[in-house]
Amino acid sequence: MNQKKLVKIGIVPTIRKINSKQIEYCFDNSFYKLFNKLFKNYDFRILDEKSNISGLNIIFILGGNDLFYFKKTIENKIKENICKNILKKCLKKKNSINRYLLWDAVYWKILWSKTF
Repeated sequence: MNQKKLVKIGIVPTIRKINSKQIEYCFDNSFYKLFNKLFKNYDFRILDEKSNISGLNIIFILGGNDLFYFKKTIENKIKENICKNILKKCLKKKNSINRYLLWDAVYWKILWSKTF
């Protein structure tokens, strides 16, 4: 990979409920270290339900939440909605979906069966 090229990264963060009126989108600082090792020149943005994925080279869907199917909480519902919308947008694109999504295969299987 050409290290001088700008790599555009999309991140679906972990969703946490801080208190009854506050929800936080977060990710671990170790991802900065990972990105610095993998890419010399990168730009990233946090994705939500309405995010546009065009122009992104890779999308990381971070763990830290349970499946809404198993644990029905507001933070899990938000994460599921974000993942479903990102998945649908990736499927509409002509490029390979493997290029866009890095996540757990179990989550993929359950979300896929619930989405379609």
